[in-house]
Amino acid sequence: FRDSGEKAAKAWISYGDGLKEKGRVSDALKAYEQAGKEGRDKANALRYEQGEARLAKGDYNAAANWFSEAGDYGDAKERILALRYEEAEQLLSQGKEDGAISAFRQAGGYRDAKDRISAIYYQRAEALLASGDEDDAAAAFKTAGDYLDAPQRWDGIFRARAESCRAQNRWQEAEDLFAVLEDTEQIRLTRYLHALSEDSAGNTQSAFLILNSIPDYAPEGRPSVPELLQEERFAGLRMTKWMIPGSIVVLGRYEQDNRTNNGPEPLEWIVLDSDGQRSLLITRYIIDVSHNGSSTFTQTWEKTSHRAWLNKTFLNAAFNEAEQAALLTVTNLNGVETSDPKNGVDGGSPTEDRVFALSYQEASRYLTEGLLKADVTAYADAQDVKSWGGKGNYYYFLRSFTRIGNGNVYAWTVEADKFTPSRLDLYDFLGVGARPAVWVDAAAAAALGQ
Repeated sequence: FRDSGEKAAKAWISYGDGLKEKGRVSDALKAYEQAGKEGRDKANALRYEQGEARLAKGDYNAAANWFSEAGDYGDAKERILALRYEEAEQLLSQGKEDGAISAFRQAGGYRDAKDRISAIYYQRAEALLASGDEDDAAAAFKTAGDYLDAPQRWDGIFRARAESCRAQNRWQEAEDLFAVLEDTEQIRLTRYLHALSEDSAGNTQSAFLILNSIPDYAPEGRPSVPELLQEERFAGLRMTKWMIPGSIVVLGRYEQDNRTNNGPEPLEWIVLDSDGQRSLLITRYIIDVSHNGSSTFTQTWEKTSHRAWLNKTFLNAAFNEAEQAALLTVTNLNGVETSDPKNGVDGGSPTEDRVFALSYQEASRYLTEGLLKADVTAYADAQDVKSWGGKGNYYYFLRSFTRIGNGNVYAWTVEADKFTPSRLDLYDFLGVGARPAVWVDAAAAAALGQ
């Protein structure tokens, strides 16, 4: 039987050879495939030969297909990359740059294919720049990657344009261009100069609002933003800041840099809402871990140890007596209507709070346009606030509850920029962060804070 199998294989190979001599390539391949391993080697050799033949005729696509079908035979895989490189060279010599770029890309890591692509974009950028087309030239320089001085060339084009716009008081255009360059310092300087321009033109309120978008900015050789905002002409507007949603205000102090020897740092808040007399604030950052003990955590906001911590320990640590007087005691609803509409559950009776966590509904309403996500202070980070999936995706606690598919009640938390249900009995181990909220008397807070 063994001899019979070998004879059959030799017969198929012989038959395939005859078909090959007659130019019947497809039939020859079928015959070879009947002859086992030796036949498959013959088939791949034939495919390789067909690739060579197509390449000699300049039919690059057909050649690539044949070499691909040849599998691991000889240097078939290398030949595919080589022929794409050769094709790219030919297309480039014909002035067909886009086709050449495509072929060089298909050549992958063969020789200097990647650099050749960058060189094409670089040369294209030079030509576009010479014709006065700065936009497309900058885009081409950027696509050229690190080739020669391409990064400096596209940066230079955008930077010169941004500075020109700024010199012409085209503030938003300048800011947008610096944003492309990811140059935060120049964006802040642009806003600063814009504010000074508005101020010199008598538009004090406009200048005030712009300055408050860069509250900590201190340009070298110029007055800092905090110094400018303390000047007399802004005195009547300082209280206004406490009523403008999105403004950053300062009230109280709390440990943040995790260097306790220098004392607590000023506590920054974001204004979320105001009725002209009262303002709702939330801390700009996650400032600590939530103080929920798994043994005391229940399905009611009223009885959580976190609520007790906020309204006693945190309150007394963050605010002096005068600042505490500016905090309003508010009645917080905690019923099912304050949670998610689909699976929300009752979080208990209304509570009287001076400091609290936002409800699910409040967070949905107020924490829009990037405000939902919050970073941690160095101190909170040292307290092991949970970051799911790496730095930046920090959790913090809300005061609402929901029911998930298994029927269990979970607490609502915020994970980075999304709402996430968390198991009640895991709060100790999750290290969920604390991001307190308060209602303040705007006038009283403005007189005490910044």
